[in-house]
Amino acid sequence: MNIELVAVFILGTALAVVLTAYDKKVRELRNVLANKKRIEDKARLKADRIIDDARDKAMSILRDITSDAEINKKEIESRLGEASDQQLKEYKEKLHTISKDIEVEIVRDSEEFKKALEMETVGIQRAAARRYEEEMAHTEEEIEAYKAGKMKETEERIPGIVKQVSLQVLGKAISPQEHGELIKQALEEAKKANVI
Repeated sequence: MNIELVAVFILGTALAVVLTAYDKKVRELRNVLANKKRIEDKARLKADRIIDDARDKAMSILRDITSDAEINKKEIESRLGEASDQQLKEYKEKLHTISKDIEVEIVRDSEEFKKALEMETVGIQRAAARRYEEEMAHTEEEIEAYKAGKMKETEERIPGIVKQVSLQVLGKAISPQEHGELIKQALEEAKKANVI
């Protein structure tokens, strides 16, 4: 009976160690996921802020250019009051072309900036995903190694325990072949019941 209590105590201790390690890995995984989400959210907010700032700056530049163009246009119109309609028309077309060229250039520059920012954000997200996958793989390897070790240890100890139990219960020893069959049957039932 003392051996049974020792066996139950050892198995209970082993189970507690396994559950503690598993709980620790689950908490670590949750922390990794929380850190990943926090990094992604921070990167997304930063990207949005940079894009908003760039858009505001571009709009400000466009307003300034438009305002300057209007001021210059009025000043020139007053000075060229005596000039011919043809010359005034050509000047207006050139001024319009210049302002359109500036607008196109500003839009192109802001789009290039946005693409660069998006590429950087994608790089950060990929790095975080890679780190998460590495951590998960490492954790899974540790869990599988621990399970395999405990399973091997249990399988090595079962023949002795079965022999002792059979002596106590049956009053006689059973053959190694019968031991093997009992062990296989017990392991299969334990696996079916998800005990191991």
